[in-house]
Amino acid sequence: MNNGENPRTTENSDYHIFFPAGIDLESILKAAYRFSDYLVVDFTGDSTSECILRRKDSKIVDQSLADEFRQSVIDYQLRQTIRMQTESERLLVLSAAFSRILKANLEETSEEPNSKK
Repeated sequence: MNNGENPRTTENSDYHIFFPAGIDLESILKAAYRFSDYLVVDFTGDSTSECILRRKDSKIVDQSLADEFRQSVIDYQLRQTIRMQTESERLLVLSAAFSRILKANLEETSEEPNSKK
């Protein structure tokens, strides 16, 4: 029943969420950890595209909480995509910063013996 809707079962407080194929498991797990104080997130069978949300306090998972969880998953997925796309630039900036620090430290240590004389 993956028609874009998120049916909530009526016999308990479970709420089913379907994610598109492009959403990876790591993003879902990070969001599950973020909500772990008050939500339990289960996966149905071998599929990671469908999650079952259940509140720890046994109350019904409402639409706004499910939407917040879904948005968190999308946020983590976007962060991962940006991280992968900008990794080379990030490493370049880090190497430049550390090379300046290393150069400054080397200059300081080479000047110390001369200043004691």
